Amino acid sequence: MQPLNALKPQDNLAPVTPAPQQDQTQPPAAPAPPATVPGATTTTTTTDQVAEAPGVVVRWLDKISGETVDLTLKRGESKTQGRITVTLGDCRYPISDPASNAYAYLTIHDSLVTDPIFEGWMIASSPALNPLDSARYDVWVLHCTMP
Repeated sequence: MQPLNALKPQDNLAPVTPAPQQDQTQPPAAPAPPATVPGATTTTTTTDQVAEAPGVVVRWLDKISGETVDLTLKRGESKTQGRITVTLGDCRYPISDPASNAYAYLTIHDSLVTDPIFEGWMIASSPALNPLDSARYDVWVLHCTMP
């Protein structure tokens, strides 16, 4: 699986698990019947389907002054606050619960640095999973904007 910062907006967010390698010297064993326990409940897991949103709301923080600003961006739009420019590549959210989470692909530039200081997916529910690494600024995703 690729690290979050290596994924691009066109990449699928659902993890893909490779099929386990089978030993070619022996035929595959028949699957064991599921164990049943009287009164037990069974749990199944499902993968949420995601939809693309037209925009995102991110919060910008200047760690020195304590100033915060909420920036609303549309797909492909850039906004500058302080020394940094935030560009939205894509924003996705679970179809089953649009308010629960947001995944935004952001590119962030600092006017003092040539290369982006951040490029990758930020997740609203886990901002520390793939954070902006800046001594002065912090940016995190709040939610996708709905059409």
